[in-house]
Parts: sequence; structure tokens; C-alpha cells
Amino acid sequence: MSSIVPEGWKELTINEICNKKYGVVDGPFGSNLKTVHYRESGIPVFQSGFVTSNKFVKKKYVYVDEEKYQEQIRSSAGPADILMAKIGMNAGACAVIPDTHQTGILAGNSLKMTVNTDISINHFLVSHLHFMQANGEIRKLLTETAQPAISITTLKKHCVPLPPLPEQKKIATILSSVDEVIEKTQAQIDKLKDLKTGMMQELLTKGIGPGGAPHTEFKDSPVGRIPVGWEVKSLGDCAEYINGNNFKASDWSDNGYPIIRIQNLNGAGAFNFYNKEVNSKWFVETGTLLFAWSGQRGKSFGARIWKGQDGVLNQHIFKVEVKTKLVTKEFLHILMQQVQTDIELHAHGFKDSFMHVKKSDLVSLDVSLPPIVEQKKIVDVLGSIISKLDLAIRKLSEANNLKKALMQDLLTGNVRVCVDKPSRVEKINRADLVSS
Repeated sequence: MSSIVPEGWKELTINEICNKKYGVVDGPFGSNLKTVHYRESGIPVFQSGFVTSNKFVKKKYVYVDEEKYQEQIRSSAGPADILMAKIGMNAGACAVIPDTHQTGILAGNSLKMTVNTDISINHFLVSHLHFMQANGEIRKLLTETAQPAISITTLKKHCVPLPPLPEQKKIATILSSVDEVIEKTQAQIDKLKDLKTGMMQELLTKGIGPGGAPHTEFKDSPVGRIPVGWEVKSLGDCAEYINGNNFKASDWSDNGYPIIRIQNLNGAGAFNFYNKEVNSKWFVETGTLLFAWSGQRGKSFGARIWKGQDGVLNQHIFKVEVKTKLVTKEFLHILMQQVQTDIELHAHGFKDSFMHVKKSDLVSLDVSLPPIVEQKKIVDVLGSIISKLDLAIRKLSEANNLKKALMQDLLTGNVRVCVDKPSRVEKINRADLVSS
């Protein structure tokens, strides 16, 4: 063991940390999983999708005959075991099976680890594995095959720095408290998104008529029934779409304007800079409407209003110059979010992850436009829910950044915890981070 561990810590392999009786157990079904005789009840089968995004997700179960799979039941997985996705895009994702869950058997795309509680605790080991994913180290456990897969041999040999058990428990408690904040904040975001979607659907089809009530008179149009007095325009009619510049590494500098790239739309705070002559076409001011025409579904791809500092725009992102006599910037932003699904249908690439859309396909999409005065009313009504959603998203980002920093400090021993006193994180008032 070559790495240096803090005083009082030791370094053990996962094979040494897990019970000798059970250890690391691989799924027994392999490629035959699809051909087994499924039942409506019996023994549930744990599959890789149960640990998507490092969380245990209770999905629809596949059951198998208890009598037929007695041999597999002897090496079953259950509460307190660590379940890991072995194969696929989420290979390496892992979570502790909840105490309330029933025992099941492993599919061929999953594996389990049973921790020896005299040596370690399951939540500490899971936190270490999550830290490996956060810093990219989990790749060292993958086999070099067409589909990512965990190498069981490499996993067993992987060394984990272990503090004494009381310190492990303290660290796991601290990280779990942040996970609780993250989970509650994400739930709040999901609710706000659903509310926003419902409100948008109502306001962008029925509008706000005289007296603040929805319109009562409608007409047929290429986009369906719309209020009388509204018109149909294409996204190309509403704005000009100017692509960013192809900045090369030789253009980067340590100072100047930040180069706004796809990762910055995802929330990354690290920038490259540009200090040469700036073309107004790809200069971006705070508050500019942008559209990432190449990016990840649900993350970077799509429209947003830039809230960072003034900068210069990298390629794969349009600067949207709104034709203000026809539409307001804020309303066009809402419209583009409303037709996001239609935009994605025209997209190319891997539509379940990274995609791109041609400018010609984007500008040809039709949308319905109320008069400017009504556009502003709709934006005002949606503004409250959008502000709450933006605040929750910022809080989630802060909580995720806090967890990354804590993992770096606590799981390496750079910062030692005092097991007899509450930590700063344990004293967090969750109401300050998550509204009820």
C-alpha cells in the first residue's frame, strides 16, 4: 500500500473490508436474465437501474420463483448491503439497500458488497465510492470493453483509506446530512418544475384575457386552438440566431473576457479567458438570451438567459437577438422552453444524452404570440414560480458543491472530525436551504 494515510488511519482493500463469508458477490443471471420465468410475486431481482445516480431507486420489480432459485438466494442482497451497477452507462453507481427493503437476488448487471461491521460501515464505503465517481477515479475500476463494466478483480483490490470506526460514523453522518438537503431540494425543484409546466400550458394556450381571466374566444391555427387576437410566427420570425466563435487553445488567456462554453451553462464556474479584439456578434452581456444548440438533454441543451458576467460566446451556442417589436426577450425564453420537446424531436445525435439541432430546424418551428401587453402579463404571472425555481436550483448547486468539498476534506483526512462534538454541517438549519 503505497499511499500515505493520516495518523490513526489504515488502508485496506475492499476484499478485506467485506465479510469473508459474503464479500463481493456478482449477479448470477448474466445474459440469461431476459429468459428466466418471471412471476408476479416471489423473490425480487435487483438490477443496475436500482442505483441510478448513486441513489437507491425503488423501481417496478421483476420476481422469480423462490423454489427455482434457492441457490442464488443463499447469496442474496438485502438491507445494509451495498448494491452497485456493474454494467452500462451507470456502471459504478452504488447505494446502500434501505433497512425497510426486502431481500432479493442479483441480476447479471449488478453486484453487492457486504461490509464487515468490525472494520467499516457501509455508508462510509459508499461515500468513498461516490467520491471516486466525483473525481473520475471510478474509471480505474472499469474494463476496457465496448460497454462500461466494473472489473470485479480490480474492485476487490481497490484500497480504501479507513479512519477508526467512530470517525467513519461521524464522517458518514456529516455527508448524509448534506445528502438529505440535496434530496429535499431536488424534490422541491421537481415540484416547482411540474407547477411551472402546468402554468405554462394554461397561460400559453388560453392566455390572460380582460379582467385577468382566460380568453373565451378561440380560433384554429397551425399550432392548434389559440385565442382570437393572437398570431402564429416561427422562431425565425421572432429573433436572429448568431453562433458563437470557435475559440482555440491558442486564443486563451489568463485575463480578459470569460469564454462562455457549454460547461458554463451547466453551472461550471471555471472559465478560459480572451483578451484580444472582440467581435460584437459573439459578445454577450449579462441578461442575454442564449440557446445551446448542442449539449446534454436536461442540462446544457436549450434556452436560458445568461446571468453571469459579460463575456464572449463559444461555438455551439446561439446568441438570440430578439425582435422586440414582435416579442419580449422574457416571453420568447418561455416560448422556447414550452416547445423544447418539439425542438428535441428535430435534434440529431444521441437523443438520450448529447444532442444537437440544425439552425434550419430550429427557426422553422411555429409558436403562438399574444400582443406585447399580454406577453408581459403572462411573464409576470410566471415570474414568481420561475424565481422560486431559480432559487432552489442555486441552493442545489451550493449543496452539491458543499458535498464535493466535504468529501475532499473528510475522506482523505485533510480535515479531521471531532467525534464528540457536533460538526458545522450537522448544525445546518435545513430551513435555510430547503423551504417546506
